[in-house]
Amino acid sequence: MSQLVKVGRNDPCPCGSGNKYKKCCLPADEAGNVVRIGAQQTAQEEVKAEPQHPASQAEYKSFIAYLQWTSPVYEIIATKLPEHLLGRYTWKDISMIASLWNHYSTSSKPIINKQTVVLATLEYTLSFLLEEVEATQTAVAARYGVSAGSISKRFQEILGFLDQTMSDEEEDAAWDDDDDFLDEEDSFMASQLRSSRLGSVSPAQHLIDKAWHTRSQKERKSLAEQAIKLDPLHPDAYNIIAGDLKDFNLAADYYRQGIEAGRKQLGSAFFAKNKGFFWGLTETRPFMRSMYGCAELCLYVLQRSKEAVSLLEEMLALSPDDGMGARYLLVTAYIFTKQYQKGIAVIDEYDEDSAQFNYNRLFMLYMLQGPQQEMKRLLRQAKKQNPHVLPLLLGLKKVPKNPPETIGFGDESEAVEYFMYHHRLYTEHPEIVSWMAKN
Repeated sequence: MSQLVKVGRNDPCPCGSGNKYKKCCLPADEAGNVVRIGAQQTAQEEVKAEPQHPASQAEYKSFIAYLQWTSPVYEIIATKLPEHLLGRYTWKDISMIASLWNHYSTSSKPIINKQTVVLATLEYTLSFLLEEVEATQTAVAARYGVSAGSISKRFQEILGFLDQTMSDEEEDAAWDDDDDFLDEEDSFMASQLRSSRLGSVSPAQHLIDKAWHTRSQKERKSLAEQAIKLDPLHPDAYNIIAGDLKDFNLAADYYRQGIEAGRKQLGSAFFAKNKGFFWGLTETRPFMRSMYGCAELCLYVLQRSKEAVSLLEEMLALSPDDGMGARYLLVTAYIFTKQYQKGIAVIDEYDEDSAQFNYNRLFMLYMLQGPQQEMKRLLRQAKKQNPHVLPLLLGLKKVPKNPPETIGFGDESEAVEYFMYHHRLYTEHPEIVSWMAKN
């Protein structure tokens, strides 16, 4: 039988939304001084028991069956994980990545074209969380028979979800310290994610973390400047200041200071030892952010394309897996500097179906050889992957004032982003747009 009790903040909301009470009706109820009463199961009632962390194939199947899946294909992918991972990873590791896949797929509802790409991405994500720097995207891609570029695209989507998830958890914890802010099935994954973070935090890093999370630009700058006084070799302090500046030349100078600080902080021996899998090491990321920020400003704002090329080539040499998407900027930089063969080589190396690569390949081939019969097939492929680009280039669709906050491959947001960063190329060469429109 059931008894009436006050609904807890972490209980399912009585309205039936499926969300926690605190993230649904609680704010409105508190404003109206409403106290929700709900039914609580007693010990005599039958409750579906959560399985313990799996230690065998049978227990893993029970674990997967316990989780709620929004699509059968998502569950199928989870059931296939052991056949690819067991032997290199423990059941605990496999369960962690399955739980992460469950949360990500439930939240993001990704479209699945090839299950092998997802399985490869999940293996790479697991190796990333466990800080196995030798497990590169290229190596994982070879085992699954997929491209490194396809893994990189999926991995960035999952990484963005992880960053947001951990930020949300920390925000909840700040005002919810007497309650568990995770559902039961979340706790295992969250504990593993936390264990992969760096251990001790320096005073400068503490200030930088605080600066990243504050909404006040003035306070961000103050915190970053304090961090520089404590540790002048921390690139992120310069990155924070640069990101808020409206003077783009000055912002680029701050990014350059961040680059120089990172080189000194890490040391030449570190660069030599870890070249090839740089992004997999968390301590390199502030430096890589400085590199990317400076390259982006040089390329799109300051018209210093040669400097951008130099920075981006170094980024890909340090980290061919390209966790930041430097390859996209580099292809554009090669176009701006008329190094079309190099741009096509980058596209061939990463081999992915995106608007940036498809339309930029067409642009470069046209510049190299003019319209050719083979290019019609490539144009059809580009239009199929994203049909929204050409209407923007032709002026048939209105372009939003601001770049899209999120990008979905194949949708209008991807087309808008491509147009915003490449339209001047087509303005200088309207004959390419005319050829696209006729074919």
